Amino acid sequence: MEFIEIEHKQKWYAEMLVLRNEILRAPLGLILTENEIIDDANDVLLGVINKGKLIACIILKKLSSNSCKFRQMAVNTQFQGTGVGKKLMLFAEKKALVLSAKSIELNARETAFLFYEKQGYSICSDSFIEVGITHYKMKKVL
Repeated sequence: MEFIEIEHKQKWYAEMLVLRNEILRAPLGLILTENEIIDDANDVLLGVINKGKLIACIILKKLSSNSCKFRQMAVNTQFQGTGVGKKLMLFAEKKALVLSAKSIELNARETAFLFYEKQGYSICSDSFIEVGITHYKMKKVL
């Protein structure tokens, strides 16, 4: 497995869009908008390559001089539960440290918040609805 930074609108980025759509959007009847794609250009795009295929991705957004936000984490269903997501988060946290982040926040789907808790993230909000499903804001101090 190879952990990479993905360049916006390049080969791996196209695969990232497909993976995000397949795992995060299509099950909810949503599609990625052009504005979301444009916004991706301002963020750090990270992925995991296995046997020439993108199998996981995450976006790191700089919020301030000392904080970042993870968003749009997706792992191919064949690799869920194998440790790929955990390794990707560790890789992304190291990237956040390079950006001088002292904390990371994320909005976790209700179905995924236990995964993030295992990675050291804590719930810091009441539940809320985003894209039609329940989420929790979570945070980790690096």
